[in-house]
Amino acid sequence: MSADVRDAPASAPLLTVGLPVYNGLPYLGQALESLCRQDLDDVEIIVSDNASSDGTGDLVRDLALRDRRIQYVRNPRNLGSAANHNKVFSLARGRYFRWAASDDFVSAGVLSRCVRVLEDDSMRVLAFPETVLVDARGTTLRPYDDGDGWSAATAAERFEVALTQWGYCDVIYGVVRTDVLRKTRLLGSYPGSDFVLQADLAVRGAFTRVRGEYYHRRIHDGCTNERDPEQLARFFVPERSKPFDWRLLRIFCGLTRVVWDAPTSIGQKRRMYRALARRVFGARDSLAAEAREVLAGFWERKSPK
Repeated sequence: MSADVRDAPASAPLLTVGLPVYNGLPYLGQALESLCRQDLDDVEIIVSDNASSDGTGDLVRDLALRDRRIQYVRNPRNLGSAANHNKVFSLARGRYFRWAASDDFVSAGVLSRCVRVLEDDSMRVLAFPETVLVDARGTTLRPYDDGDGWSAATAAERFEVALTQWGYCDVIYGVVRTDVLRKTRLLGSYPGSDFVLQADLAVRGAFTRVRGEYYHRRIHDGCTNERDPEQLARFFVPERSKPFDWRLLRIFCGLTRVVWDAPTSIGQKRRMYRALARRVFGARDSLAAEAREVLAGFWERKSPK
């Protein structure tokens, strides 16, 4: 089993921040310091370590001795990124939850202002700050637009927005109602499962973007978007030896399940299925290329040596 640096406080906090990490140096310190500097005190910060070998554990234990909000949990083996995200969420006790990335950092008012949005409006399920892309040194590169339309009145409208936002998918690093996130399928262990999760949340309620607070997303050699296909496969499934096939098809199957599970009317679901069909049609060439690649690999394995 995993090991905690200390027992959790008896009373449940207002907010849980879950930080999954594997070999988080050298950026983890800044990520945790930005969370410790937040102007919200009623928070627990749970670090779920995927059996790191680079000193991550020592860093977190040292910080936890100085800040009682930090709890350290170490997995006996590397579960993969998505599974570790889901693991740290399973430990959450707060009414609200936020995932934190081990290489990114946030401005000082992100947690309090996002929580305030959800406290003031029971119809909102998620609040997220503005995004700024930074380089390995933390120097600003440019703002990143996470899209408009997340606050639309209907599930179908928000689902259509989610189908257009297949970039960095920063909204899942917003503050979300814990009970709403528990109703989703969480993150799958495959590339693009964050696109599916943001759609799953969008059909369950409106999002609010909090202006003037910032999520600083770091672009560096080791970040997810910079990995080659083999590295990306091991990022999700450490024991996997080859890249994922059917990447787009996996995403579209996940989105189909989102519509099926959506807590909304038949009319709204019909509109979502039509939007999804248009998205699939638009990706037909890429899906065909995936099929050719899979079939070529199949016949290569079947061919006599």
